[in-house]
Amino acid sequence: MVKLKNIQKPSEINDNILWDLLSKLLEFDPNKRITAALALQHPFFTSPEAIADVSKEQQDLASLASVAELEGNSSISEFDKDPTFIVVESEHKLNKILIIEKKY
Repeated sequence: MVKLKNIQKPSEINDNILWDLLSKLLEFDPNKRITAALALQHPFFTSPEAIADVSKEQQDLASLASVAELEGNSSISEFDKDPTFIVVESEHKLNKILIIEKKY
């Protein structure tokens, strides 16, 4: 049986930062694989381009979460207050539509 040593970059992936993150997440050797905490610090999520991609709606939702926490809501997590971790429902629906359109 032939063993793969690494994953080849698909031609559909043009973003080198994305490929770097994916290859680190999919590393075969678990001792070399990036941790979830380090993955969240990767430039794919933390670069100026990624930060600039945060919508006003994401920023507003994060602000509302911060206010709710100040008002005593103990269910608010650090991720609720960070707009880069918030996926806006309308964006999620749009992605679903695009995936469906690609199939047909």
